[in-house]
Amino acid sequence: MTVAQFTVGVVRQHRAGLSRALLLGFVAAACAVGLAATSGWLISKAALRPPILSLEVGIAAVQAFGLGRAVARYGERLAGHDVALRMLAELRVRVYRGLERIASAGLPERDRGDLLSRLVADVDAVQDLILRILLPVAVAVTVCGAAVGFVTAVLPPAGAVLALGVLGAGALAPWISHLIARRAEGRLGAERAVLTSAIVDLYEGMPELVACGAAAGRLGAVGEAERRLLRAERRGARAVGVGSALTALFGGLTTVAMAWLGLSAVRAGRMDGVMLAVLVLTPLALFEAISTLPETARAIPRVRSAVRRVLEVADSSPLTPDPAQADEAEVAWTPDSVLAIRNADIGWPGSGLPVLHGVDLEVHAGQRVAVTGPSGSGKSTLAAALLRFVDPTAGTVTIDGIDLRRVPEPRLRSLIGWCGQDAHLFDTTLRENLRVGCPGADEERLWSVLRTAGLADWVASLPNGLDTAVGVLGDAVSGGERQRLALARTLLADTPVLILDEPTAHLDPATAAAVSADLLAATADRTVVWITHRPEVVGVLDAVLTVDRGRVSS
Repeated sequence: MTVAQFTVGVVRQHRAGLSRALLLGFVAAACAVGLAATSGWLISKAALRPPILSLEVGIAAVQAFGLGRAVARYGERLAGHDVALRMLAELRVRVYRGLERIASAGLPERDRGDLLSRLVADVDAVQDLILRILLPVAVAVTVCGAAVGFVTAVLPPAGAVLALGVLGAGALAPWISHLIARRAEGRLGAERAVLTSAIVDLYEGMPELVACGAAAGRLGAVGEAERRLLRAERRGARAVGVGSALTALFGGLTTVAMAWLGLSAVRAGRMDGVMLAVLVLTPLALFEAISTLPETARAIPRVRSAVRRVLEVADSSPLTPDPAQADEAEVAWTPDSVLAIRNADIGWPGSGLPVLHGVDLEVHAGQRVAVTGPSGSGKSTLAAALLRFVDPTAGTVTIDGIDLRRVPEPRLRSLIGWCGQDAHLFDTTLRENLRVGCPGADEERLWSVLRTAGLADWVASLPNGLDTAVGVLGDAVSGGERQRLALARTLLADTPVLILDEPTAHLDPATAAAVSADLLAATADRTVVWITHRPEVVGVLDAVLTVDRGRVSS
C-alpha cells in the first residue's frame, strides 16, 4: 500500500469524523475572521456616535463570534483528536498483526531499536496526517474561499489582492518551507531509529562494554547519532521559520494594499468609510488562520516517511500464508496419528540455499524423539518446519497425510506446542505469564501444572503467590525457575505434540538435570520432539535423529 492509498483509506474510513472536525474548524476560523471584521465595523461605527440601537446588531455579532470561536475551536480539537486516536489504534493493531506474520522467523536482533522507533515514534507521527495536514489545509482552503468571496462583494479590487496574498501565504510560502524541510524531515525517522538502536545496544550491552573498556566509544556513537538527529530537526525548524516569515510578509503587504485600495474607494465615494476598518482587519485574522501552513509543509515529508516505515511492517507478507483451502475438520491428533516430513528442503526466506535437504522422518503418536547435532546444523530449522514457522521450499510436512499448509493456524497451534531455549517472561505476574498458554485457566489448573513442573512449593512460599511480579524479562526469578515456568505454560496449553528446542541450554548441570527430569515426567503421555545435546536425555527417549551437514539421519 502506498502513502496516497493509505491517506485515501483513512479519509474514507473516518469521513464522518473528519467532516465534523472540518465543519467545526471552518466555523472556528470563520468566527475569528468575523470577530475581527465585526469589531472593526463596530469601532468605526461607534466613533460616529450613532443612536445606540443601531449598534445592537454589531454588539451581538461580536459576542456571538467570540463565543462561537471558543466553542467551535474546542469542538474541532475534540473531533480531530478523536479521529486521530482511532486511526492510531487501528494502525497499531495492523502493525502488531504484521509483526505476528514475520515473528516466526525471529525479529532481527540488530533491528530491535529500529522496530521500537517504528512502533512508537513513527506510529505517533502518523497522527499528524490528520492534525497537521488534512484538517488545517481543508480549513484554510474553505475559510480563505469564504473570506475572498466576502471581500470581493465589498470591493472587487481588494478581493483580487486578497486572493493573491492568500496564494502567496497559503501556497508559495508552504511550498518553499517544504523544499527546505523535505530532505531533513524525510530523514528524521531513519535518524531517530539509528539513535534508538544505538541506545538499546548500549543499555543491553553495558556490563560487557564497561568490562572491556569500550563504553566510551559506544557513548560517542550515541552522541554522534544524536547530533545528526538534531541537525535534521534544526533544518526542519529553519524551514518553518522561513515559511512563517514569508507568511507574515505576504500578510503585511496584502493588508497595506487593501488599506490603500480601501482609502481610494472611500475618497472616490465608492465605499462607506466604516467598511475600511473591515477591509483592513479581515486579512489580519485570515492570515492568522493560515499561519500554520508552513508547519504543515514541514510535516508532509515527515509523515510520508513515517507512514512508509510503518506500512513496511504492517503490510509484511506472511512467512506462512493462511491456507486457501482449509482441512480443519479433518485434522485431529489420535493414538494412530503421524507427524511426518517427506523429501523436504527447508530454509529461511531470504537466506538463499536451504539449510536442510531431502528430509524424511516420521514421529508417531506417543513417541518421544531426540534430535541431536552440532551447533548450526539445522536442528532449530527442523523444529521451525514442524511448527510451521517456515514452510519447506520442496516436499511436505504433514499430519496423517494432510499438509500443514492446509491447516488453519489456530487449529495447528492447538495441536503442536513449543518450549524454546530462551523462555520469555512478560513483565507481569506469575499468574498472567502462565495464562499465556491458556487465558481461561482457573486456579486449580494453574496449580496442577505448577506441581507438574516442580514449582508448586516455590510459588506457595512467595508472599504474593501467583500474584508475584517476575520483573522485566523475568529478572526477578532464576534461570531454572524461568525455564520451569515456560514448561508449565507449555503444559497448560495442553497440546498433544510438543517441540522442545534446547529448553535447558542456558542452565547449570544440576538445574538442567532437574528440569529435564521434570520434563520427562510431565510429557510421559505426549508426543515429543526434543532438541538436545544432553546424553542423559537422549538415552531415555524412544528414538534419536541426528542433523549434520544439512541432512537428517536416524
